[in-house]
Amino acid sequence: MSAPDSRKSLADLYYVSLGLRPTTHGKDMPIPQHKIKRGSIVSLANHGEYIYNIHDRRQAVVTKVEKERIEVAFYEDLQLIPTALMSKCQIVQLPCTTPFQRMLDALCQLKTLDSATHSSALTSVLLEKKEPSLPKQLPAEDYSLFDQKLNKDQKEAVRFALQSPEIALIHGPPGKTQTLVEIIRQLHKEKKTVLVTGPSNVFVDDLLKRVSKFKETRIVRTGHPARVAESSFPYCLGTLVPKGDMKSYQHDMLTSKVISEADVVFSTLCGSGHNTLKDIHFDVTIIDEASQASEPDCWIAILKSKKAVLAADYRKSSSNAPSTKDNKTIKKGMRTSNKYSYSLFERLLDTYGDSIKRTLQIKY
Repeated sequence: MSAPDSRKSLADLYYVSLGLRPTTHGKDMPIPQHKIKRGSIVSLANHGEYIYNIHDRRQAVVTKVEKERIEVAFYEDLQLIPTALMSKCQIVQLPCTTPFQRMLDALCQLKTLDSATHSSALTSVLLEKKEPSLPKQLPAEDYSLFDQKLNKDQKEAVRFALQSPEIALIHGPPGKTQTLVEIIRQLHKEKKTVLVTGPSNVFVDDLLKRVSKFKETRIVRTGHPARVAESSFPYCLGTLVPKGDMKSYQHDMLTSKVISEADVVFSTLCGSGHNTLKDIHFDVTIIDEASQASEPDCWIAILKSKKAVLAADYRKSSSNAPSTKDNKTIKKGMRTSNKYSYSLFERLLDTYGDSIKRTLQIKY
């Protein structure tokens, strides 16, 4: 493959478009069938070279996959990459074990939690060792909506999410995102820090785009800039904390300062396990499209807060997950399911029912 086109982004990423050499008539050649997709981590090596250790090679993140082109993003200045490599190279997809390691780390952390931990009340409810506390009543003068266009179901969902001490489920889809935006703004008004997550960058960036319209909120977006939407670049750590000539420890200190001063941090579930958020705790974790995330994935983010709000589209839930009311494992504590698709959202819904849920039903 060769790299005829390149460009630089706002987040100091260097984009390279890779493709097969054109035919003698100048026509682009389609790339043979492959499994590389947007977000894949790849390595570039000299064409025909046997690769002993692909992790030692120059690595990039795939940002776009087309029939004749694969676009990748480097942090490294393209001028530092040998010309020979850019003119003729091979692209190798690297295995990515990070998501699984972060899920495993979260489960290990969950296993070692004790009663003194800041999130023990929440984890006790989620592990079915304690019944959810009753919602607290907010004084009328402390509760005024920012968005006056919300319907009665949305208003009730916002009220319930704010008043629930540990967990609140919001069942959509009609008006779910609009409801979450109101909840985020209300939590900011209460001077609470919020971690907003989802199983994919698409969900996270969509919510960020809506919340960023309201300038009163200090926002930070974590994650590799090559995987996030360009509309999120102004809030990415790479933009807010450019490396420049800073030493590594200076950059780390400034990064921690920016995150600690943020009102709302946006990240994918997996991304919330990155070192930049290590030892950072939030008042509330919000998980959008929670029914599309595995339970271990959700725990990565939930362990960073005292309270969780999970939102999901019931049409995309794995409603065929078997009921476990007669399962012998209930006698030992938490109910389980043999289905990998059985999400945390569904398990909590089966366990506590309507007592922790509000449903959005009004359609337009």
